[in-house]
Amino acid sequence: GLHLGTLVGFKFPILLDISLSARLEYRYLGANYLPAYFDSQYEIQRYQYPLYADPTKCSALGGSFDAKQSYCYVPKAAALGQLSEPKNGIYGELAFKFMNLLTVGGGVEDYEGPLNGAINLYATLPALKDFLQITGFYSRRAIDITQEAFGLDERSMLGASGRVKLGGGLWLTGTYSRQWTATGTGGTLQTVDNYNFGVDYALPL
Repeated sequence: GLHLGTLVGFKFPILLDISLSARLEYRYLGANYLPAYFDSQYEIQRYQYPLYADPTKCSALGGSFDAKQSYCYVPKAAALGQLSEPKNGIYGELAFKFMNLLTVGGGVEDYEGPLNGAINLYATLPALKDFLQITGFYSRRAIDITQEAFGLDERSMLGASGRVKLGGGLWLTGTYSRQWTATGTGGTLQTVDNYNFGVDYALPL
């Protein structure tokens, strides 16, 4: 593969501390090549990676065919072996920081052909960590970026956590995450929404 790009950073020190960074790349993906093969969803995609294939070919690859979506879930290593055609694509990334109060950012990538897009978003409130902590992220891969950027299914990851200080070392906490569990049929995985609420105590040292 070939990656060519540029990284630009802007800082605005007048009155407010604001910074912005942007990254843009052209990418050429040769046959049997995937950028960021070991990405944030690798532990899921190593078992089921979405690939366009008819039911017969899907079975030959050891995958499970999703009739509703008309594509096949195969192990990522098997999908890599099916990428026989080179592809052109782009990757873009943007991050914004406002006075150390708020940090938001994300990245988008898209390549020729179906199921070759991805989006990643994140946000955090770093400056409020002494009494309020909030973070969140969203990731969706193997999609048509113009039509499927947002949605929750087997190609999506979503998580959020927050803590509010009640006093002393006592915190009220809450988390939400989408997790994957084995279905017991054909080695496939399915998503489960998890919510957790509780109280933490941090002992000062």
